[in-house]
Amino acid sequence: MTHYLRTYEEHQDGRIESLRIYPAGHYGNLPAVGDMISHRLGSRLAHFTVVRRHYIEADTGTKGWAIVVTRTDENPAVKALITAWADDDKL
Repeated sequence: MTHYLRTYEEHQDGRIESLRIYPAGHYGNLPAVGDMISHRLGSRLAHFTVVRRHYIEADTGTKGWAIVVTRTDENPAVKALITAWADDDKL
C-alpha cells in the first residue's frame, strides 16, 4: 500500500486547502511542527510553517501523513537563506 505525504494550508478562517501530494519519502524526513517549507506556487515562492501533522488511515484505503501549515511572510532571515541556497546552486 502506498503511503502519501499531503500538505494542507490552514487559513485564518479555519478553511483547509490542499497544496501538495507527494510520496511519503519526498522530504527525506517527515517535517516537524515548527519546520518551515518553501514551495513554488505558480511563479512565486511561498513560505509555510508546519503547525501540526496527523497520520490518517482513510476508509478509502489510502494512508499517510497530513502536514498542516500556515503561510509565513518572507522575512529578512528567510530571504537570506533562499539567496544562499540559490548561490550554492551556482557552484
